[in-house]
Amino acid sequence: RDSKFVDTMGIKMGFLGGGMMAEAMIKGLVAKDKIVCSECWVSDVSDARLDLMKSLGLNTTKDTNQVIQHSSVIVIAVKPDI
Repeated sequence: RDSKFVDTMGIKMGFLGGGMMAEAMIKGLVAKDKIVCSECWVSDVSDARLDLMKSLGLNTTKDTNQVIQHSSVIVIAVKPDI
């Protein structure tokens, strides 16, 4: 195993923003068995995006504070102009 890569299994990740950027990161991490969806959280303002993230097995909310409370690593996945 290459030591330059961080082992993310068991880390509770939170994503502030559930758009296409977050979706791509999440799907990549899941494909490489780096995260467990049921232990991760996503917040977004869009019900449609939250529904999609929930269908992937993630915990979803519109409350960013809830994501922060349940996560040990936070990924800010929003457009810079937001």
